[in-house]
Amino acid sequence: MTKADFERYFLCFNARDYACFTSYYDPDVVLVKGGKWPDLKGRDAIIAFYRDVDARGLQEQVTPHAIEVQPQGATVDLEAHFQATSDWPDFGSRPLKAGDDWRLRGVLLYEIPCGKITRIRPRPRPVQP
Repeated sequence: MTKADFERYFLCFNARDYACFTSYYDPDVVLVKGGKWPDLKGRDAIIAFYRDVDARGLQEQVTPHAIEVQPQGATVDLEAHFQATSDWPDFGSRPLKAGDDWRLRGVLLYEIPCGKITRIRPRPRPVQP
């Protein structure tokens, strides 16, 4: 995958064009969300997760700030902007209230050994003393 492929991937993700953004995935892709979230295993599991997120009124837009592609993968510095349009009391990381609005910035690592994304995971953060 190239930097242009990743730019298109994020455009598709933000538009929630499931067929488009998941076309970049290997069928057995694993999405590691981190924290209390279980890993999502397989393209269908990722689609089901984001359809549920959308149905519950949590809007997410991703802005990539830097995309560095290597032969076996990519490192993407990005910001995710979340807006809750309805309450979601049992959301994975904390209860959400309609109107909640927040941003997260971090780095995601994409493994691409054979031209398709096989694993997405957050880059570990340094432990604070």
